[in-house]
Amino acid sequence: MVLAAILLKLGGYGILRTINSFSFKFYPFIIVVVVTGLFGGRVLAIQCLRQLDVKSLIAYSSICHMSFVLCGILSNCEIGWKTAILSMVAHGFCSSGLFVLVNMCYEKIGSRRLLVIGGIFSSAPYIIIFLFLFGIINSGVPPFLNFYGEIFISLVIFYKWPVLVILVSLLLFFSFAYNMYLYVSVSHGKHHKIVFLENNFIYYISMFIHFFPLILFMWLPNFLFCM
Repeated sequence: MVLAAILLKLGGYGILRTINSFSFKFYPFIIVVVVTGLFGGRVLAIQCLRQLDVKSLIAYSSICHMSFVLCGILSNCEIGWKTAILSMVAHGFCSSGLFVLVNMCYEKIGSRRLLVIGGIFSSAPYIIIFLFLFGIINSGVPPFLNFYGEIFISLVIFYKWPVLVILVSLLLFFSFAYNMYLYVSVSHGKHHKIVFLENNFIYYISMFIHFFPLILFMWLPNFLFCM
């Protein structure tokens, strides 16, 4: 949770703070970094589809997402920088919420393997709703914040480097694929005789704390740039 929600975003913030110290005249170096980031993100997205440990899947997806954000930062334009910030904030709350759900599974059955925890939330419909919401937000589905970040970063990449359209398209496709793989694997499976007590508000408060900022920033995205 700390890696996905804080440390990776601190790395992106550090790049934003120091990007003006570097000259963008070295265009070949920039294009090499962008291509490497997109190719590495695609490889990690495919690796997510091969994971059997749900915690590893979410961790790999966070790194995959940051490779896309890096391209927005290196675009050297205001739209790329702002949408990179939007994507980092949205993914920070979303991935942290997914890690909370994984911790719920581990507390109940002591395992994080997809084959074991499949169907664990069948007795808790409210929690499975949060799993679905975090999954589609992480996939970049409208009208949530991550959608605008991915769309505008993609447009900036298409404008700056049109030859990278295939790499960007593959990265977006596999990103959506592993999020749906996560949701289907956790929500479907054998019915576990595990009851998530309805009066245990800790779970719901944790989900609300992660979900409410995503809704707030969806309606007030300029609030992020006024702080």
